Amino acid sequence: MISKELLNLNKSRGFAEKIGDALAFLRLNTSVLLQAHLFISLPIIIVLAGAFFLLFNGYFSLLEVVDSGIFLDDVAEQFEKNAWFIQNILFPAFAFSVISAVTFLVLHIYEQAARPTITFQDVTAQLKQLPRLLGVKLVILPLIFLPYLLLLTVDDEVGRYMLLIFVVGPISVVPYTLLTCAELLVLQHGYNPFKAMGRSFSVMGKHFWPAFAVHTVTLGLYLITTALLETPAWVADSLEGVAVLDWDMDNVWGMAGKAFHAFSALAGYLLFILPPLVAGVEYFSIKERVQRKNIMDKINLIGEDEQPKDIYAEDEQY
Repeated sequence: MISKELLNLNKSRGFAEKIGDALAFLRLNTSVLLQAHLFISLPIIIVLAGAFFLLFNGYFSLLEVVDSGIFLDDVAEQFEKNAWFIQNILFPAFAFSVISAVTFLVLHIYEQAARPTITFQDVTAQLKQLPRLLGVKLVILPLIFLPYLLLLTVDDEVGRYMLLIFVVGPISVVPYTLLTCAELLVLQHGYNPFKAMGRSFSVMGKHFWPAFAVHTVTLGLYLITTALLETPAWVADSLEGVAVLDWDMDNVWGMAGKAFHAFSALAGYLLFILPPLVAGVEYFSIKERVQRKNIMDKINLIGEDEQPKDIYAEDEQY
């Protein structure tokens, strides 16, 4: 049996160390993370998918009624934009929130356990904390994804992706960075969502730029990787309709495209484990750096006259 080293999450880190330790955590806890997402995240996402189908099925069936008239093109265009937004932005946003919440829960359990390995049973024993975590994710979600509504103003798909990469994405990283600490403050201090968000804004406002840089790089790498995974599906879609000799290859490329899309979607959801891991490592790095500074300040004040303070009033001074 191969022994695993204990990864100390509570230490100050530089830029590269944050990503490196997030990858190290992923390597050490691959098994429990996969089990957690297979048996916890996936059922929740399936329920979400059913809810989306029920909520938007009637709206999508509108085009079956509007089959003539001067407004047909406008309705079809609006339908296409809304359908694209729901499939590519809104539903993934909720699904990513579930994956992020479960990942934060595993990270929290590992830090609290202070041992080289944790088990899936350790995670299931703490599932009672997941509803509170999902609650804070629901409050956070509109703040992060509000800029994505700009994508509904663009008609063509290429333009939407360009706007997403160069404008909407970078803007959304700002609230994402400011809310870095919220989930772990809920887990580690029992804060309600609004207190956790307020405290996170206060803390991350003082440590914004290093965190913004590491989140930008992490999310950028994630987008590049998912785009590469999607490339075979795009190729298959492009080849649909191309005949080879006298064979009609529509069905072959169509089926291949669907298979590639399914694979890239599944891989994309699993790869989103990394961004919350980096955010968690960022949280513990800031926590250690600030607490160490507070200790040194108290040591330097030894022997000096000062007003007595309740040092336990805010033990989470990070």
